Amino acid sequence: AGGIAKVQALKDQGDEAYEKNRFDDAIKAWKAAAQLTKSLGLQKAQDLWVTLMCEAASLERNIDPEAAEATASMVLNEVPNHPVAQRCRALVRESLGDLE
Repeated sequence: AGGIAKVQALKDQGDEAYEKNRFDDAIKAWKAAAQLTKSLGLQKAQDLWVTLMCEAASLERNIDPEAAEATASMVLNEVPNHPVAQRCRALVRESLGDLE
């Protein structure tokens, strides 16, 4: 359960940073939570990993669009049939004006 608590703490840290407009810190915390989730090999870990990484990509769109595209593409490459990953990259590419 310690791993789950750490994931939740990192997610909460990201949420708090986001609320305070510390977007770089939010992205780092969400990505750290996502990586920890993945490393724990938990059931449903993939969905949580995708969600956290897509939250980071969504926020990155406003800060560093190329990083957002790289994050979203990496997620989609890892789980190509995951609907959230597909939507995530589509939204990032739409914001960049690249709908291919």
